[in-house]
Amino acid sequence: MGFGLQAEPGSSHIENHKAYVQTWIRSIREKPESLIRVIKDAQGAASYMDWKAGLISDREYLTSKEKTIEIRTRDRQQER
Repeated sequence: MGFGLQAEPGSSHIENHKAYVQTWIRSIREKPESLIRVIKDAQGAASYMDWKAGLISDREYLTSKEKTIEIRTRDRQQER
């Protein structure tokens, strides 16, 4: 990419990635709903970044936040 870092992934780097992915696989197998939660959190983070970058309006951002709050409230109620 031309950044001049010349960093080649070593075996320990690859093993760390492998362990990270295996942890997620184990977590998702034990609690499939954990994947849905992570996706929702990622959507919230993406909306925040879009808003801060001026890509979406204040109204769009607030609407996305309200939907996230509604979903989390519903999820908590279903867990009980």
